[in-house]
Amino acid sequence: MFLSAVPRLWIDGMEFGVRVLRGGENPWAVPEQVGLYYRELASLLSLDTVDIDIEAAIAGFRGAAPAGLADAAALEKLLGDPELEARISKGIEAIMGALGERALALSVPGPGRLARQFLTGAVDEDALDDLSLAITALVRAVFRPGIAFLRVTEEDPRALEFLSPLTNVAAHYGCTSLLVLLGEAAASDEATAFNIIYREASAGDGAVLPEAWWSDGGLPPEAHSLYAKIPPGGTPEDVLARLSDIARKMA
Repeated sequence: MFLSAVPRLWIDGMEFGVRVLRGGENPWAVPEQVGLYYRELASLLSLDTVDIDIEAAIAGFRGAAPAGLADAAALEKLLGDPELEARISKGIEAIMGALGERALALSVPGPGRLARQFLTGAVDEDALDDLSLAITALVRAVFRPGIAFLRVTEEDPRALEFLSPLTNVAAHYGCTSLLVLLGEAAASDEATAFNIIYREASAGDGAVLPEAWWSDGGLPPEAHSLYAKIPPGGTPEDVLARLSDIARKMA
């Protein structure tokens, strides 16, 4: 099966774009308007591949205080809410209509990141397993032909053994699968089934561009592929200059 090639520089500009283009207001609060937001973001950053941020969509559905669910069961119920599915599906349709021929990715939080972002308490391994199945079911429900990538972000090393439902669904739909490992999870050797893995403090196949690089400059990590999350507080002028600089260095 043919898989889409991963760009050498993967740009995650969601939080930066929310501040610069929407004054901090989550565009997913009104799904019909996210198409315009992503078109503006793609134009601003000259993106060939655009992430559809499902974590932001969940937060937009939750409202002004997205965190605060009491337990994993409540989060599973949220992920299975037909209204959430409908809102994300409507947003994806708007994005696909607005972006034309640009490549699209579904960007989803892994189960550990889900728990840290939306729950008030800790979770055990059984809950992480259940959350992995719940986020995979949501991906299946909202997936559309034309989505080329599935990108997962995880920071809890315990969650990595439960990511196979996500790699399986990526394989089922013929998507290239990407994993971004942050924090404690970056040192783990679990979850090897992804097509490419980006790690913090890595100089291997894929690396996370250090946040300090955006202000200090210098040489990027010696990795074949880089994941670059734009700091939300950066100015457009500085960000565009940095992106031009790193694209030149990776050419």
